Amino acid sequence: MLAMLLIGQNGQQAGFQYSWFCEHYRAWAGKLDVVVRQEHRVGEKLFVAVLGASSYTFAEITWSQQLPDWLGAHPRCFAFLAGIPAIVVPVPVPAQPSNAANL
Repeated sequence: MLAMLLIGQNGQQAGFQYSWFCEHYRAWAGKLDVVVRQEHRVGEKLFVAVLGASSYTFAEITWSQQLPDWLGAHPRCFAFLAGIPAIVVPVPVPAQPSNAANL
């Protein structure tokens, strides 16, 4: 909503009213069908790496937690970090947490 207000204010400077902008924006947005729904269990299909001293974090969604996906995520993580840490400590993920409070 703030973005609409800012754009509307800029439109007023160009001679358009905020209500005109909102009307045309809603008409345009109503034509969009942008929905992505992905269902997965908590902690599933997510590779996360955190540098301990700085808490610099890398996260990547993977197809599974199988070995090929896990191994493939490491070089992409190291490329993102622009280097390889001196020590890599794998932390096991709980198989199936009963609820998010257990994480």
